[in-house]
Amino acid sequence: MIESMKTYSRNKKIDDSKTDESIDLKSYENDDSSWPSSRDTILVAEQKINANEDRLIEVSVLCDFQGNVLEAGMTNADTFDMSIADLVGLNLFDFLDENLQKKASMYFQEVKQTGKASGIEHLKLINGEERSYEYKNVVVYDNEKPVAIRIFAWDITHKIKEKQALLASEARYRGVFENTGLPVVIIEENLLISMANVRFEELSGYAKDEIEEKIHLSQFIDEKTKEKVLKLFLDNSGDSPLEYECRVKNRDGDVLDMVVRFGKISSTRQMTASFIDITSRKKIERELKDSKDNLQQEVDFLRSSLQKRHFFAGIIGKSDEMQKIYEAIIHAAEARANIIIYGESGTGKELVAQAIHQMSTRKDKNFVAVNCGAIPENIIESEFFGYKKGTFTGAHADKLGYLDHADGGTLFLDEVGEISLNMQVKLLRVIDGNGFIPLGSNTTRKTDLRMIAATNRDLNNLIEKGAFREDFFYRIHIITIHLPPLRERKEDIPLLIDHFIKVHGGNGIRVSGKIMNQFLDYDWPGNVRELENVIHRYLSMKKIDFSGLKKKHGNQQSKPRGSQIGNIQDMVDQYEKEIIESTLDQFRWHQGKAASALGVNRKTLFVKMKKHGLKRP
Repeated sequence: MIESMKTYSRNKKIDDSKTDESIDLKSYENDDSSWPSSRDTILVAEQKINANEDRLIEVSVLCDFQGNVLEAGMTNADTFDMSIADLVGLNLFDFLDENLQKKASMYFQEVKQTGKASGIEHLKLINGEERSYEYKNVVVYDNEKPVAIRIFAWDITHKIKEKQALLASEARYRGVFENTGLPVVIIEENLLISMANVRFEELSGYAKDEIEEKIHLSQFIDEKTKEKVLKLFLDNSGDSPLEYECRVKNRDGDVLDMVVRFGKISSTRQMTASFIDITSRKKIERELKDSKDNLQQEVDFLRSSLQKRHFFAGIIGKSDEMQKIYEAIIHAAEARANIIIYGESGTGKELVAQAIHQMSTRKDKNFVAVNCGAIPENIIESEFFGYKKGTFTGAHADKLGYLDHADGGTLFLDEVGEISLNMQVKLLRVIDGNGFIPLGSNTTRKTDLRMIAATNRDLNNLIEKGAFREDFFYRIHIITIHLPPLRERKEDIPLLIDHFIKVHGGNGIRVSGKIMNQFLDYDWPGNVRELENVIHRYLSMKKIDFSGLKKKHGNQQSKPRGSQIGNIQDMVDQYEKEIIESTLDQFRWHQGKAASALGVNRKTLFVKMKKHGLKRP
């Protein structure tokens, strides 16, 4: 038997050589009437061991110290391939693998000398089968001379395999548990934390071995939340809410504002508790609440918004529409699927994409934003896939593309509707896990990234026109977020105005009620981006200028005045220049968007800009 398994001993020698589990034949040698058979003698010891074991002995073997079987007994004989009679007369060592026979012989001699005779053994039988046994040995003595050894054994192979399967299952569960992206614990009915992940270690300041089975959740949460959690364990109706705001105190004494979500684990009396940090949001809410310098309109607004999120991951808005967007961001961040964000120009699609990235498990990797409409078609592949040195004139060194930079993180495709059909096919291969080949290389590269797309166009309409691939559409159109235009959430305008005034250095400046009405009456075709530009101009020029764009009631665009007399072609050219310049201003000189709005292709727009001497300021 294997040396490492000889761990427990229950046999000390009588007279320094035997224990009360050993069997001495000397007491019977002068009394023929009391001499028992050898089976009766062994049975006494067997009953002793059985009395201490809450299970039946499967195998009981009496053998000499050379391994020869003198007698055998089996409780569950049907589990063995041979009868008791067949076993007697054989040698135990012959059942073992050749490599174990010598060790087994040495072990028998050691038992003869030391009396160590119990443990667990993993054996490889001569037929190649591997089995595990728990055993206890009893040395048989004659005239204080050890003559034989009685082996009691239980086959525990099935139990060992069950335990291994349980450990493997626990390891898989622990893997999922550790990668949720949020601090999570499992708690018992008395709020004892039985399991905690790495993120909770970071949150609490304690190591796992200090937390698990040692610390109660009540050490971290406030008393009111503790009472709510205890009621959850008592509530079998499922009517109690499973999400609460609470304050968590970590090891350093820092108090953090949290949303804690509980989930009951089926068939147990345990629950999971996951934590979302809302400290920044609560801090802003408290600061705004305590402000005494705001106008009454702002005070009323702040009081009404205290129950809602109005600043979330860099996005501003307290309207019902924006509350839905915040929830969509949270759910999207927890998922792994690709996302597409729909919204008019200037609604903040990139801000939403960044928020999803920062709240996801990929937040420590790169967020790579790509404006698909701004990349010329002749270089778009090299920009996305990179290239090798010498691939083309000017390729003086290897260059990584957007896909490489976004490996492990997020690739944001802004204006995805501008990507050509040929490029859509190649990106489709990347999404399907088939990788990409950099220009000038013959090696396929694969990256682990999440794709978030955004557009202000109707992709279904583009599919009908053959300008967008349907299969590419369905790969990116899994989780959808629709951003509302500013005209549909005007209650957010006061908050946005206050924010942009601070951003552009106008601290202390307040907008009058008359000016506020102008802002609320305007239709904001350029959305939040246009609002920021108007505020910037207001702070610089001290007047409101809506850039001549249409207002809510449809003011007509300026026409050439009748008093302007001259060459008709010059007048047409001048009017064309004004229209192009105005459109470029509206779209922040994004030529692709301006060309689309004017109904011309980008090449035509470029030619006309050159003709009229229009350059980006």
